[in-house]
Amino acid sequence: MPQITKGGHAVNFTPSFLDQILSSVASKSFYPLQSFQEKEYSYKGVIFSLCPGQIDQLGDNQNLNARSVVSRKLKGRALKKRIETLMQSGDSSAVKAEILLYPPRAVINPLFGLLLSTNPRVRWNAVVAMGDTVNRLAQEDMESARIIIRRLMWQLNDESGGIGWGCPEAMAEILARNRKLAEEFAPIVISYVRQDGNFLEHEPLQPGAIWAVGRLAHAWPDLAAGASFYIVPFLSSTIPHIRGNAVWALGKIGDHTVKELLVPLLEDYSEIEMYRDGQLVRTTISELTAEALSLLKGEKGLKESA
Repeated sequence: MPQITKGGHAVNFTPSFLDQILSSVASKSFYPLQSFQEKEYSYKGVIFSLCPGQIDQLGDNQNLNARSVVSRKLKGRALKKRIETLMQSGDSSAVKAEILLYPPRAVINPLFGLLLSTNPRVRWNAVVAMGDTVNRLAQEDMESARIIIRRLMWQLNDESGGIGWGCPEAMAEILARNRKLAEEFAPIVISYVRQDGNFLEHEPLQPGAIWAVGRLAHAWPDLAAGASFYIVPFLSSTIPHIRGNAVWALGKIGDHTVKELLVPLLEDYSEIEMYRDGQLVRTTISELTAEALSLLKGEKGLKESA
């Protein structure tokens, strides 16, 4: 396999991926460290060079995962600013592709800060990026991943002095990506909607807590079995966002006994904004109810990744 080396370390490339690198350079997704003709990049801390002439010397049948290439190490405010700018993107696939280029521990703190953003796009991108990042961290060090989840839990604790914006959603997104963590922490996520558990009394947090249960059910239905009992009371909320998220979550949980309770909401045309399929979309509670009923009847619902 063709290699570009420096300092005794080798990196494997494919022509297709090298084209992607050059395109990324042009769009500032990667950060050249020297001249335009010969770029230097960091691969897991090792600096190597790449110039256009080297592309022509490589074969046609090699493979390289984009995650292997790490852009220039940014630190402190520069890294925080770059992550913040990235989270403003409307392209969820681009956000995911770049966040995977950074070491997990380097981006955790910036992402925690962005969960507090008043910009919904930034906050939701941070939620999803947190899921990807902590899952990667878990592959290296499971205990460190647990610590991140406990930090999110602490933010929801009255003693923390904070409110916990985005924390239930971030927890669920992490669990959706890692079965082992889900088995450990799923009861905690569900407890935030339980009156006999860690119920979140602050109403603005409740849509996120309900969404978190739905996200968990979507990823691991067995771990959310029985959660519909705690979601049903939210159907009568006076807040459309709470009702809508409850309908959506019940569709994901898959408890057929709630179908009759959903039918009246087919006449609820309240509009809400919801995160799904990697983007924020406007929908009505009526539309969400029709979809949930379709799922509960065993029909094919809308394909959805989150």
